[in-house]
Amino acid sequence: MEINCSCGLTPKTCCETLKDTTNAREGPFMTHDATTDGQQEELLSGKDNPTTWVSHPIDIRISLPFLHTRFYFTIVAGRERRPAHRRKAERHQFPVLTVGNALFALGLATLFTMMGLAVLIARSAIIEY
Repeated sequence: MEINCSCGLTPKTCCETLKDTTNAREGPFMTHDATTDGQQEELLSGKDNPTTWVSHPIDIRISLPFLHTRFYFTIVAGRERRPAHRRKAERHQFPVLTVGNALFALGLATLFTMMGLAVLIARSAIIEY
């Protein structure tokens, strides 16, 4: 019987996920309660494990000032290169349906609606130049 670690993955899958994400970024895969053995420690040390983040065909990064802070937007697109087990694990770690994402989508929809209404009002007979 295999025992899952606190991240919900089996030790083998967890170890593979850690190998895939080592040096790519720090995230929830790097902080879990699984007991490491020699093989896992070797994988975590980064030996023979190049960074998986490579350039993408679409890579847009924008930082905008807002009041006393800055917010950033990043759009990255390209061919999917992650293995199936990593996509499955990340789907659970980073769900799309969150309150923050819903509020962002609502704000974006409101912005586009207001822009559309402004164009319609400007072109209508209500406002004469």
